[in-house]
Amino acid sequence: MSVHEGAIESSTAGSNIGFRGYTGVERPDPDLIRRLAAYAPPDLSDAMHGGYTMDPAIRPFYAFAERIAGPAVTVAVPRGANAVVRFGLDQARRGDVVVVNAWGQRAFAVWGGNLSKIMQRRGDRRGGA
Repeated sequence: MSVHEGAIESSTAGSNIGFRGYTGVERPDPDLIRRLAAYAPPDLSDAMHGGYTMDPAIRPFYAFAERIAGPAVTVAVPRGANAVVRFGLDQARRGDVVVVNAWGQRAFAVWGGNLSKIMQRRGDRRGGA
């Protein structure tokens, strides 16, 4: 593993095969998050001309009792590379929303009981959402 300009890279024998993870990412001002949370997600999507909008087929595992809003920690996980998800969790702070992109794969789990327990131990009551 090496660190380069705020990124941690893991590769095999010095090749470019592996993953790149960013650390020290600046979060938006909490007041901005609070103000944006007052709007409906479709209104925000329309204001951004559809940019940064998730596929409507993507749903949480269960319904939330309340709306959530926070900076997104995004993780793109190659098939079966759960260490990448764990790395993303290590970058998340309280109030962040972890979003995992499994590229439509359904043959493997990207989130389970162990990761939920890690989040819950850190004080996130919605681990596994």
